[in-house]
Amino acid sequence: MPESWPEIMDVAAICSAGADWPTIWRCLIDGKRYSSAAGLNGYPLAPEVPVSAVPGLDRSVSPGDYGPACRLARHVLARIPARCGRRTRYYGASNHSESDLVVNLSREMPEASPLWESLLVDPMPAYLFHGSGTWMYSACAGGLHALCAASLDLADGKCPEAIVIGVDALSAIGIAGFLRVGATTRGACRPMQTNRDGILIGEGAAAVRLQMTSGHSDSRVRLLGSGMSCDAYHPTDPDPTGMWLEQAIRDALLRAGCDAGAIRAIIAHGTGTAKNDQVESDVYRRLWPQANTPVTSVKGAIGHTMSAAGLFNFLVAFEATRTGLVPPTACGCAPALDGMDLVCHEPRIIPKGGPVLAVALGFGGNNCACVVGAGA
Repeated sequence: MPESWPEIMDVAAICSAGADWPTIWRCLIDGKRYSSAAGLNGYPLAPEVPVSAVPGLDRSVSPGDYGPACRLARHVLARIPARCGRRTRYYGASNHSESDLVVNLSREMPEASPLWESLLVDPMPAYLFHGSGTWMYSACAGGLHALCAASLDLADGKCPEAIVIGVDALSAIGIAGFLRVGATTRGACRPMQTNRDGILIGEGAAAVRLQMTSGHSDSRVRLLGSGMSCDAYHPTDPDPTGMWLEQAIRDALLRAGCDAGAIRAIIAHGTGTAKNDQVESDVYRRLWPQANTPVTSVKGAIGHTMSAAGLFNFLVAFEATRTGLVPPTACGCAPALDGMDLVCHEPRIIPKGGPVLAVALGFGGNNCACVVGAGA
C-alpha cells in the first residue's frame, strides 16, 4: 500500500438511526429501517411521502443560528476536535444547504433581512469553518468528493491533518423537488432490487478526521485510493453506459494498488431508483463478472442523506474493514438485480482488513470511489 495515503483517525455521525456512529452501526448491522411520513416531521406539502428524519431535530431557521443543517454539522464537528490546531484543514459538502431559509423568506419577506443572503451565498462554510475551508457542490457525491480532495492535499503535504464533513437536513424544497420528478418511494426503499420504486429522503451528517502517519500496523485503517470523474451526461440521470463511474472505480483501485478481485465488499450508492441502480449493477457486473463480491446499500435503512451519503458509505466501509461485517440491505430482499450478490437479512462476514470499496454518485454526472483497507 502506498505510504502516502492517510489514516482514518476519528469518525462521527448523526442520522435517523442515532446521534453517534457506534449506535448507527449497530442499527445498520441489525437491518433496521427508519422512516415516517413527511407530514409528521413538519413538511405537510407532501404529507404521505416517507422520509428518514433525525428525531427531535430543531427545524427552526433564523439569521443568528441558521437552521437544522448547521445544527447537524455542529453536532458531528464537536465530536472530532482538531489535533493540529490552525494547521488542520477543513473540507465539507452540502446539497441544498439551508434552503428552508428561502421558504422562511417567502413568509416574512423583509428585504433587509440577512436571510436574503442565502439566495446568493451559502451560509454554511463560513458559519462552520469561520471563513476558511474548502466546500464542495457536487450534489450527492459531495461528501466523498470532499474526502478525495482532502486526501490529495494530505498526500501532497499541504496539511498534516484534515477534517471532512458531509451534511444535509430535510428540506421542503428538496422533498417537493424529488416528489415532482417521481423519484421518491411511496413505501419502503429497496436498493438494488427488482421491485425498487424510488429513494427514501433522509438527513444527517458524517465527519472523518484524516492524518498522515508513519510506521506500519495491521490495525490501522487507511484510505488506500480514490477516483473521481464527471460524465456531464444529464442534469439528473446517470450516464446509462456507466463508463465514467467504472473509470472512477478503476482509478481508485489503481491508486490503492489492488485489482478488482481483491475487493472484499462494495458499499454501493444504491439509491433505490430505476436508473441509478441499473447503471451501478451493470458496472459491477463488468468489473466483478463472477458476482461473488458482496454488495450492500444503507439507504433503505437511513435514507438518502444527500451530500452526507458518500461519507456514510465511507464510514460503513471503514467499519466493515475493522469488524469483518457488512450490514444487510434493509427492507428484506426481493430478487436482486442480475449479477448482484446482495447482502440480505443478516450481516455478511468478510475477512478483516479489507479492502472495501465505497461509491457515491451525484446529479450532473459526478462519480466518486474510495478504497479502504487496513495495514501498511
